[in-house]
Amino acid sequence: MHERDWSLLSGREKQILDLLSANMSSKEIAAKLGLCRRTIDNHCVNIIRKLQVSDRFEAARLWQRYAE
Repeated sequence: MHERDWSLLSGREKQILDLLSANMSSKEIAAKLGLCRRTIDNHCVNIIRKLQVSDRFEAARLWQRYAE
């Protein structure tokens, strides 16, 4: 398995991963954090790039395992 460098993620990106792991949509996350949905989507793109995963769902699954 590919080793992930979680230190590459910002605090906000980790916060978004927490919420993605709770099965929240971008719209729900945006409302909770007081941001626009596009900002959340941009963070998700950055998370995917930094973690070198295929999508936000894979990132959330890895985050859940890491956080255990």
